[in-house]
Amino acid sequence: MTMERKSSKKIFLEQIELLYGNAMVPILVSVLVGGLFCWSLKDATPLKTLLIWYALLFVVSVARISLIILFRKRRVGYGNSRLWYNYFLIGTYAAAAVWGVTSFLLYPEQSQQNQTVFFLILTGLAAGAIASLCPSLPAVLGY
Repeated sequence: MTMERKSSKKIFLEQIELLYGNAMVPILVSVLVGGLFCWSLKDATPLKTLLIWYALLFVVSVARISLIILFRKRRVGYGNSRLWYNYFLIGTYAAAAVWGVTSFLLYPEQSQQNQTVFFLILTGLAAGAIASLCPSLPAVLGY
């Protein structure tokens, strides 16, 4: 293995460490914000729709947290680094899909005030995602 290739693999491993190391707080914040989001829309959106969406967010978040815990217990090396990276991307894309579907399921068409809250929350989540996902361009672009 050449020195350049070895350095490239070390950088990739460090990126994976950063992604998993930075992920816990944003996931927990996402669950908290999701709850507040549902509460703010309780008068504008059917309760059943809110509960289904929040349950989906919760399940995806628990899966992502479980992946982080598993990652911390395992030794990541050159051989399995791509697998751990792909797992992380799948979790990130799943969370992005859950938040992305809000525009179709939860958008409060009747209330301008709720629309403002809606866009502020989604903008804040996107900004937070960029900060925590910046070690990986595919993760940032996918979110």
